[in-house]
Amino acid sequence: MRPRMGARSCGALLATAAIALGVAPGIAAADDDSSLITFRLPNRAAVDQLQAAGTDLGERVQPNDDGTVDVDAVVTPEEKAVLEAQGFKAIDVIQGPDHADALRAERNAAIAQDNAALKNAEAGRVVAKVKVKGATATGLVRAQRADYWESYAGRFISIEAFSPDAHYTCTTTPTRTCTYVGPTLTASWLDAGGNVLGTQQLSVFNDTDSSLNPVAYLYHASLVRLGNNDGTAMPVKVRIGSSDGSVDEIDVKPWVSKDGSNPFPQGFQKDFNTHYVDPQEGYKRISDLAAQYPNISTLIDLPNKTPGYQRKSQAIVGTSTPYTGSTSNAGGTIGGLTTAMQAQAVVLTSQAWGQDGGNDVTAALVKPAAASSPLGVSVAGKAITVNLASDPNITPIATLGYRQLSGFLKYAATLDAGGSYDFEIRDQATGDVLTTFTWSYPRFRNNTIVLAGSTDPGSQPDIISVNNY
Repeated sequence: MRPRMGARSCGALLATAAIALGVAPGIAAADDDSSLITFRLPNRAAVDQLQAAGTDLGERVQPNDDGTVDVDAVVTPEEKAVLEAQGFKAIDVIQGPDHADALRAERNAAIAQDNAALKNAEAGRVVAKVKVKGATATGLVRAQRADYWESYAGRFISIEAFSPDAHYTCTTTPTRTCTYVGPTLTASWLDAGGNVLGTQQLSVFNDTDSSLNPVAYLYHASLVRLGNNDGTAMPVKVRIGSSDGSVDEIDVKPWVSKDGSNPFPQGFQKDFNTHYVDPQEGYKRISDLAAQYPNISTLIDLPNKTPGYQRKSQAIVGTSTPYTGSTSNAGGTIGGLTTAMQAQAVVLTSQAWGQDGGNDVTAALVKPAAASSPLGVSVAGKAITVNLASDPNITPIATLGYRQLSGFLKYAATLDAGGSYDFEIRDQATGDVLTTFTWSYPRFRNNTIVLAGSTDPGSQPDIISVNNY
């Protein structure tokens, strides 16, 4: 049996959504003389062995590359000795009886540092000093930068300071853990009369490159929103107070002018680039400038190359309307994709950089030819083909415009009369069901299913089945 359809602008859309719920694992807490200790086991079977023995294990089970497994267990000193005697090595103490006192002392010391830095920053002189364990106090904190600017979002000041007393210490067992050692730095900003307008503690900025041991301390910094852009005068100075007993000040300077009218200093040379410079031109331009001005420039080949301006190739597929590449939002539509299409979009990312073959990868999503088709993915060279799956309720016609006619569609028919198929007619734009129709097919005949009615929004279509002999 083969029906076909003629219709106004209707289509069929199906969508599903899934929500994954997870429960975060807990951590057992040590009490009395017990400790939460990480043990290294020879294999996964040893985990079952400890559980069978009644050991109070935590939820974490961490397999290692060499086949060993790390687990956490709450044990007394006696239980720890028994496990180690069985060959289960204790490699780290996560929490023990003395940890609460140590954490309390660490908290109190941090609060004392914060208070000392704040008092010094507000007073502009040393009124409080806290010695950090393991740190030297040179009293040489330096205010490095205080840049001010205004924008639609408000008034801002970017502050940077450096302490020669700051550094990091790192441990590598069982995993790399780095701890900041040094003073707390607090900034205050002042008006022309020396009045403190506000204060804020600075954050530590560091280089966490895995090749560095320990982590490299770079400076302290903070971006402060001073308030709305209401014409309030720019602060005059920024004062940095350190908890180790040092203070420094720096003048606040405009980062950029409010209207772009700041003149360049006399002799300033600019406009070297008159067009977009590709990488090869960029190298040559830098070399030419260094040769032209050897008194102020030196060419240095850096030891570590940067990735440069390159990226993995990407494509968005799975939508009935192609993505235009735009990121602007027009009433919820982004790049030509409605909100519903955005939920259906699939982002493909190549493994290779674009210039290394990623740009040559192609992908095709093939519509299933029948109900209950399985999902299939095949790769031939750099061509990816995804044969989409379908459930028993497939979409035979995805879109059909006003006064359009589809081709005949084949449907299996039984030898006995009285068979039927159920159809849903949906609005293509919203996915709403406009009407339903049960096609009771005749034997040895084709049918044309006609959707008739007004094109006015909200009108209900009529369905007529026409016999084709």
